[in-house]
Amino acid sequence: MEDKIGISKEYNAFELKNALATKDKLKAYRIVKFLDNNPKTASLYSFLPVVYSFFQNLMVAHYAADKSDRGVARALGMKSDWGARDYVRAMNVYSARKTMQIIHQIRVTDAKSKGVDNVNSTPGDLLKQLVYFILE
Repeated sequence: MEDKIGISKEYNAFELKNALATKDKLKAYRIVKFLDNNPKTASLYSFLPVVYSFFQNLMVAHYAADKSDRGVARALGMKSDWGARDYVRAMNVYSARKTMQIIHQIRVTDAKSKGVDNVNSTPGDLLKQLVYFILE
């Protein structure tokens, strides 16, 4: 299937988000390396919205009155508790403060990807820096 659509199931924005959510450094860095070596496979612009959305929802989850799967799902407007499990697990990995710092860094990376305060960083370099920041 990869040869038909041109992207590996293992190396996409959602797999990177999942690796970041669980702080799976090996998997995250493997995905970033693959993307840096294969820039036509996917771009930084396809990753930023997925990662931003995850951490934005994680911030909402941090401030949910009920931190159970059901409570987080309700706070995020999800119909099922199943989707909230990733956020509940990620709350154990990322504090609310770190989550806010990550959201800020994603916005900085987005601005740099558009040329703001960026002289010569490539999209691959920006993605590496962002992932390193998130996982540090």
